Amino acid sequence: MALKLGIIITPFSLGQGGRGRKNKYNMEYRTLGKSEVKVSELAFGAWAIGGWMWGGADSKEAIEGIETAIDHGMTTIDTAAVYGFGLSEELTGKAIKGKRSKVQILTKFGLTWNEKKGEFYFASVDNAGDTRPTTIYYKEPNLSRILLLTNNLKEIANERKVTLSQLVLNWTMQQPGISCTLAGARNSAQVLDNAKAAGFRLSKDEVNNINNLLSNLKIETKV
Repeated sequence: MALKLGIIITPFSLGQGGRGRKNKYNMEYRTLGKSEVKVSELAFGAWAIGGWMWGGADSKEAIEGIETAIDHGMTTIDTAAVYGFGLSEELTGKAIKGKRSKVQILTKFGLTWNEKKGEFYFASVDNAGDTRPTTIYYKEPNLSRILLLTNNLKEIANERKVTLSQLVLNWTMQQPGISCTLAGARNSAQVLDNAKAAGFRLSKDEVNNINNLLSNLKIETKV
């Protein structure tokens, strides 16, 4: 017997009454697609705290990180059974105890528990693929081109007096059709760093500059 794990759970109680801003980081809440669900423009990405592929985190620090995210308006949390095979969900559950009505929980479909074999596996073959070091992006000349792009983006970030990650998160939040941007973190310090991405807004010229840099990036598919 195989048991499918993972659903999208979206109860929420923002008390905002629509699109609005709050707290020192000016977190905005957006309607998710055509639904009536509202999510924070930045979400706490809980993959890293699960420990699978990303090294994990101290459980106490991870719980405090989620609590900090909620306190700073990052009320949407992305977790899944595959993030540490249940550990990420367990830590998330502990962090939101007594706060369930304040948060929106996002998760995934596709992880299956095989009771006979006693192991997890993916139900979809789409999950089978190359690891990052073997992709075309880590091979020349693509790698050098991507590093050049990164350096150009760092110059824009420096002019803004923000970090590269904050610049990228802010740019992503401003893209058409983006309701919610996931930002992974292991602890409160990383959460606060991510939350600052909602504290400024790139100008139209800055967005166009970044878009042009991306448009000019040429990736060789046969390397």
